[in-house]
Amino acid sequence: MLAIFLRLRCGIPVILLGECGCGKTMLIGYLCAWLGVRLLNLDVHGGTTEENIADVFREAVDIIDRQESREVYVFLDEINACSHMGLMCEVICHHSLNGRPLPPMIKVLAAANPYRRRPNRGDTPGLVYSLHAAGPDPMKELVYRVHPLPQTLQDFIFDFGSLTPEIEKLYIHSMVLDHLTARLGEAREHALVTELIFFAQGFIRRVEGDASSVSLRDVRRCLYLVLWFADNLSQKANAKLSPLAVASVLAIAHVYYYRLADAHERDAFWLGMIQAADFNERTLKNAGWPGLAKPGAMERMVLRTQQRFCENVEVEEGVAMNQALTENLFVVVICILTRIPVFLVGRPGSSKTLTMQVIASNLQGKQSRIPFWRRFPAVYLFQYQCSPMSTSAAILHQFETAKRYQAHVLCVDT
Repeated sequence: MLAIFLRLRCGIPVILLGECGCGKTMLIGYLCAWLGVRLLNLDVHGGTTEENIADVFREAVDIIDRQESREVYVFLDEINACSHMGLMCEVICHHSLNGRPLPPMIKVLAAANPYRRRPNRGDTPGLVYSLHAAGPDPMKELVYRVHPLPQTLQDFIFDFGSLTPEIEKLYIHSMVLDHLTARLGEAREHALVTELIFFAQGFIRRVEGDASSVSLRDVRRCLYLVLWFADNLSQKANAKLSPLAVASVLAIAHVYYYRLADAHERDAFWLGMIQAADFNERTLKNAGWPGLAKPGAMERMVLRTQQRFCENVEVEEGVAMNQALTENLFVVVICILTRIPVFLVGRPGSSKTLTMQVIASNLQGKQSRIPFWRRFPAVYLFQYQCSPMSTSAAILHQFETAKRYQAHVLCVDT
């Protein structure tokens, strides 16, 4: 952080290069909070236009003109995700926009993802689409769909690097203490949850063959789910497992286990979870954790919770509640309730569209036919059929339509 601050004070462009989720954006936010300056963040993507880039700098100029902040830091995140690298070079290196100098009180920072090939994992259904008529896609073999950085910008790259396993474990432990201190009694419980999440992170990396497949964002998502499950699960009074133990395993399953497609990998995941920590340590015997150390205990608990959850789902006659559908329903509904983005990936006929139709027919708020769902919000679907001809503008239009509908519903309710 000190090196970034000194570069800014010396007028040297700052471009952070690192894997997704390694802390680049968080570091810039912390720096601006420490300095007491205003931060404007532009999340750059493949559909970002030159007008979007110009708008964020117009907003920065307006803030300076209104004297709302002595300095404004504009952070351009993932700059190489869009095709306007020429304009990016101008604002970062020359501190101007379309030939017009920017005020000196505006500081420009940027972040980029590495331009590198992804490992070949063989069959990846639904993740790669080849449109032969459009010719070869130069980005389909990349980990991130990004453009190579121009030589002008490469001279100013600040390599953010990646976390070593030891440092990542320290981060995980710190995040566990921050999120779960009020819920975990013994210090050994903190260490146990840390060990389980740390193992899950490493397991996914080994299976997918890429260090960037998981990050601290997954850890934060997992801990958020631990708290959500702990607050929403109902257990018998004489249950052998503590609510927090059950919540921790369910959260880890949602973030890591369900993304595994191969049955052998799933079995290896649960076996590794048992071996990752000592559940039978003396300080844990009265905390409701030892029951998870038995082979198959975690998997049975997750499947039992999933089955009990889906018993409240009403489906049309002729629809079979098979494993794929129950798993999809369980994961997607939890993600909807916790507002966590989710992608269903699979071949045609694997219950993806059916999952959303069943959810929409069951989650109807207070008008739901089954009492279990009446305490949850109603879900209204805004469908968009993607194709090779889809554009960012069309997807954004559908998203804005959904936002207007939600604002209208909230106004009517109030």
